[in-house]
Amino acid sequence: MQQQPHLCSRQHRAQLSTSSSSSSSSSSSSSSSSSEGGGGGDRRQEAETGQGGRENKPPETTKQQQQQQQQQQQQQQQQQQQQQQQQQKQQQQKQQQQQQQQQQHHHQQNQMQQQKHQQQQQQQQHHQQQQQQQQQ
Repeated sequence: MQQQPHLCSRQHRAQLSTSSSSSSSSSSSSSSSSSEGGGGGDRRQEAETGQGGRENKPPETTKQQQQQQQQQQQQQQQQQQQQQQQQQKQQQQKQQQQQQQQQQHHHQQNQMQQQKHQQQQQQQQHHQQQQQQQQQ
């Protein structure tokens, strides 16, 4: 249980390393070669508002795609953890069944020793599965 913070930090580092932010900024140069004041002003406004606004949109879409990729990675990692937790539950159920069978066949003194031994096995298996989570 104490190793989970390291697991979270490693997942976060992996997400940061996989998603590299690529922002392409394209500058629009507007040259107005007109001696009349009215026409030149209109052309500059079109270049600043219309083209500038359109050219700033592609970086936003790339950021959204990167966020979606990060979310997908998080979901995959969570699914892996859930599968491992289910495996832990199955192993614990098997051990409990073994304990019940042994209790029926042996004396009480032997039961205590075997239960202690099986609890140690459960702790070892739990520790091994935490190491598997860290590797992923």
